[in-house]
Amino acid sequence: MTTDAGLHRNIHPNHYDHNSDQVTMEAFSATGGEDYKLSVDCERVWSGKLSFSHRTVTLGKASMGVWTIPRSQVANLKISILADAIEGNPAHSLIEFPTNDKSRRRDIARRLAALANTQALSRI
Repeated sequence: MTTDAGLHRNIHPNHYDHNSDQVTMEAFSATGGEDYKLSVDCERVWSGKLSFSHRTVTLGKASMGVWTIPRSQVANLKISILADAIEGNPAHSLIEFPTNDKSRRRDIARRLAALANTQALSRI
């Protein structure tokens, strides 16, 4: 068992490649409409199963499942992870992307997807 806390990311069905059994970088892309912040849930607060249930049952949104990536690996990308508890989701956090560097945002999304596909702590 790892001691590295994870960050849960619900993956929309459109951001999952069934042929390769991998998530795409779009699953980890933050947009201007989201202020370049990517929603995740903190494993220390609740499980991947709770994250999935919250998204699909409580919010009624689509999800292929939850991939949990190592928080330390995200931090190694030199981007901020902000606690952002919201009503009904005390585990909610945000990965903050650079707002003024599209190339860096794409690189971060590509690296996060690679983490999910190769080093996921769990997949639900």
